[in-house]
Amino acid sequence: MQVAVSGKNMAIGGIIGAVGAVAAIIGAFMPWDSATVQGLTISESAWDGNAGKTIVVASLIGLALAVAWLLGRKLPVSLRAAEIVIIVAGAIVLLVVAANWSDVNDAVNAVNKMVPGAASLGIGIWLTILGGVAMVVGGVLGLVKKS
Repeated sequence: MQVAVSGKNMAIGGIIGAVGAVAAIIGAFMPWDSATVQGLTISESAWDGNAGKTIVVASLIGLALAVAWLLGRKLPVSLRAAEIVIIVAGAIVLLVVAANWSDVNDAVNAVNKMVPGAASLGIGIWLTILGGVAMVVGGVLGLVKKS
């Protein structure tokens, strides 16, 4: 499926994949959880640990392939392989979030037990999830159009 952008036809899967990769990268740097106690706010991002680095590397690989796909550049692999790699990159992002979900949620719950309502999940974790899903969807859309 194609969409016209600035007079050029572009693959919708590539656009969705690229936007998803950017969202996941931004999400890795934004707060995954935060707590405010007596006017002091403390937040944690995925970048504070190894999870953020994994998310950024996977997303950069997905982004590079999606942008090359969109620009019609020669890919180091076939387009089908690039679409699969974008799907895998998105799946890695989602697996990293899933692997860290319990720790992030436990931290929020622990703070809220001491000071009810003081802690919450941050926008970063949601943006990362959205980005991972978008990369998977973008890659799948690319594969489906050929079937």
